[in-house]
Amino acid sequence: MRGEPGTRSDVNEAAWLVETETATVAEVDSAVKFELGLPMGCFELLDQIGIDVAVDLIRYTEQAIGAGYEPCPTLVEKVSNEAYGQKSGEGFYHYDDGGKVEVPADAGTDEIASRLVAVAVNEAAKLVVNDVSTLDNIDEAVILGAGFPDGLTALAAERGFDRIYETLQKLAEETHKSRYEPSPRLAYWARDVSSESVEAEPDGGV
Repeated sequence: MRGEPGTRSDVNEAAWLVETETATVAEVDSAVKFELGLPMGCFELLDQIGIDVAVDLIRYTEQAIGAGYEPCPTLVEKVSNEAYGQKSGEGFYHYDDGGKVEVPADAGTDEIASRLVAVAVNEAAKLVVNDVSTLDNIDEAVILGAGFPDGLTALAAERGFDRIYETLQKLAEETHKSRYEPSPRLAYWARDVSSESVEAEPDGGV
C-alpha cells in the first residue's frame, strides 16, 4: 500500500475509530485532510485503493507480526458485502454521482489527528529499531506515496514525541492491544531526543 508505514497502519486505525464509535467516517477524513493537511482522508483512500486490497495487506501484517494487528471488523464487513470502494460503486462513500466525495472541513478534531499520527509514528519507530528502514526513507515514502506535506518526522516533532508516547500508553492500557505498545525507540525519542537529532542512535540500540 502506498505511503507505508503511515498509510497501512492509519487506515486500519481509522476503521477502529469508527468501529468503537470514537469517531465517524466524516470526522476521521476531515481530521486527516484539514488537521494534518493530507490530500485524501483515510476512508477516501480506502475506497480508492480497494477495501479488499487493504484488508489483504493488513492480514499479511497480522501474519508477519502477530495478534493485535488484525483487520478491523468494519473493513472485513465491507469486503463481505462486496462494498470495495470506487470499483464496486460503494465503500465508505457512494459513487452514484460521478465519484466526487465531499469531506466537511470542520468535522475533524485534533484528538483524532493525534491518535492517527501516534500509531503511524510508532510503526515507523519499530521499522527503525529493527533496521528495516530509516526515518529519512520513511519520510520520503510518505511524502511521495501518501502526500504527507513534510514527512512523518516533522509531523511527529510538531505534535511532540512525548505526547505521542503518552497517547499510545493510554491506548495500550485501555485496549490491551499490542499494536499500541510504544516502541522502545519511541520511548527514547520521547525522553531524550530533540526533533533535530531524532535519527541519532541511542545507547543500547533500542
